[in-house]
Parts: sequence; structure tokens; C-alpha cells
Amino acid sequence: MSAAEIASLGGLGAAVVALLLNAYSTLLSARAADVSSYLEITDRFPKAWRRFRDSTEENKQFEIVEVLNLIESACHLLRLRRFQKATSEMLELYLKEVVAGIATGDMTAVRKSITSDETYEEIRKFAERQGIKFF
Repeated sequence: MSAAEIASLGGLGAAVVALLLNAYSTLLSARAADVSSYLEITDRFPKAWRRFRDSTEENKQFEIVEVLNLIESACHLLRLRRFQKATSEMLELYLKEVVAGIATGDMTAVRKSITSDETYEEIRKFAERQGIKFF
């Protein structure tokens, strides 16, 4: 084997190592962003619930719609598998508790907010998969 061939193989080996390190770095970045997204979503829930709780009677309907839209978005992202496995599992448990809690409570405000058959479709799909009767 000539020196040029050895140098070529060495360069190829270095390129493969660099590629693997880059892929690993990208994976770590994706996981960090995934956790950050999860924390941001779950941080929005308590704020939305507080706004609902603290709102005047005339604003309650608006605030529950805001909460439901947030739940709808989270259910949609979960169904599309936009999160890594561990994050999905945590979000799924969180949503299961929230959706079950809403479903067992007074659904009057929820029913008032429905404007079409597609309203809260993602929540309904999620609830069905979890064995929760949402409507």
C-alpha cells in the first residue's frame, strides 16, 4: 500500500469520525431542544389555568377556550410524535390527567366553545386513545 493510499484511508477515517461526532452533537442538541419545548408547554398550562381561575365571570368562557386550545396543540404535537420518547411519555401522562380532570368536571363551558365537528378533534382523539370519555 502506497503512502498516498494510506493518507487517503486516514482522511476517510477522520471524515467518518467527524461525521459521527457531528451526528451525536446534533442528537444531543435535539434532545435539549425537546426538553426545553416540553418545559415551555407545561409552563404554559399553570399560567392558563390561573388566568381562567382568576378571570371574571364574563371572561371565563374566553379563558377556558384558551386552555382548551393549548391542550389541543399539545395533543396534536404528541400525536405527530414531535418529541423524543421520554418527553412524549411525560407529556402524555400530564395530558391524561388534565383531559380526564376536565372530562369529569362541568363540561358546560367546553360544550359552549364547540363551533364545529372538528373543534377539539385532537383532544377527542387523545381521550379516545386513553380510554377517557371526553364527549
